[in-house]
Amino acid sequence: GELEKKKLEAHYKTEMKELQFAESEKFAQYHYHDKLNTRANNGNRQRLRRLGTEQADLPHSLPLSWDATVWVRRLEDRMDALQFMISGPVDTPYMNGLFLFDTYFTEEYPNQPPLVNLSTTGKGSVRFNPNLYNNGKVCLSLLGTWSGQQGESWSAGTSTFLQVLLSIQSLIMIDTPYFNEPGYERGTTAATEASFHYNVVIMIACIKEAMIDQIRNPKKGFEEVTRK
Repeated sequence: GELEKKKLEAHYKTEMKELQFAESEKFAQYHYHDKLNTRANNGNRQRLRRLGTEQADLPHSLPLSWDATVWVRRLEDRMDALQFMISGPVDTPYMNGLFLFDTYFTEEYPNQPPLVNLSTTGKGSVRFNPNLYNNGKVCLSLLGTWSGQQGESWSAGTSTFLQVLLSIQSLIMIDTPYFNEPGYERGTTAATEASFHYNVVIMIACIKEAMIDQIRNPKKGFEEVTRK
């Protein structure tokens, strides 16, 4: 009943809270690997100060709920290289999936948004969303990679990495991703049917690549998250 559900959710939060933010000695695979040849503390003081402030806040502010959670791993001794994992929100075709992303903060941060790439793509075979390409590109106005009306553009003074995480979770991983495609409008039977069939394809891909593959091949640094 409702009481059991609340107990389970409370247990989930307790178990996952301590796993939400940690350091990794190295990333097994990292899309921006070539960037790691630069010294970790390159760039202006504003960048380092901003990264330090934002990342100090992450353990307390990352989304944590039965509906959807975010986990972050920072490369040891660096603040500019991160990986994060998002659990697909409840009541969407991404539900129960674990989606891994790579992030790199360039020397222009925070004047420029971070670089973000999705690595859960079935080795480049799945396009999980009109905004998530099978090559890993993440299209989001906040990242400067999307020209649609969704969300807002990056602002050095007010935009944060946490905002990027929340935007991927709330603007991209939605219940009807079909309509994220520009020009695809709701309101007709044909559009509703097309959206339904799109979701079925996404759900099957989610089960194969974001659930079964994650269980068989848990990603380095997130093994305990996946197991629990």
